[in-house]
Amino acid sequence: SFALKVRGCGVLKIVTGDAARIIYLTCGATTAYLFMSIGTAPLFLCGYLIWCCLNATSSFIRIMIHDRIPSSHRATIMSNFKALAIMVGLGASTATGLLIQWAKTPRAAYAVFGAISFFVLLPCAYWLVSCLKKSKNLTETAVELP
Repeated sequence: SFALKVRGCGVLKIVTGDAARIIYLTCGATTAYLFMSIGTAPLFLCGYLIWCCLNATSSFIRIMIHDRIPSSHRATIMSNFKALAIMVGLGASTATGLLIQWAKTPRAAYAVFGAISFFVLLPCAYWLVSCLKKSKNLTETAVELP
């Protein structure tokens, strides 16, 4: 399948570490949405290919959660994470349908999601990466202390 080919091509080997995974997912989503919102077929197809690669490697999120959460709380948090993902998906699907009906083109929805990715997702990713680096520095400092 496509997912196995993408994973086998080295995406999982190249994108290692939580910070790299966050950057890969956020920059990829923003790029894919912006490419799909442009009116030319080659850029739309390129954006769609990027989106397919992101979906093929979406297990990154579960890996990051599993690495950070203690096993005693993992089942509850993963269950709540899945419920949140379903709720966001239902809301986004409904909003997308209404936007497409109103604008009479799916490109409007891609443009809106691209703007949301750019103005919300990228700053959140920056914040997450800086928090990961701070926590890594704190653990390294704690290990060095006698």
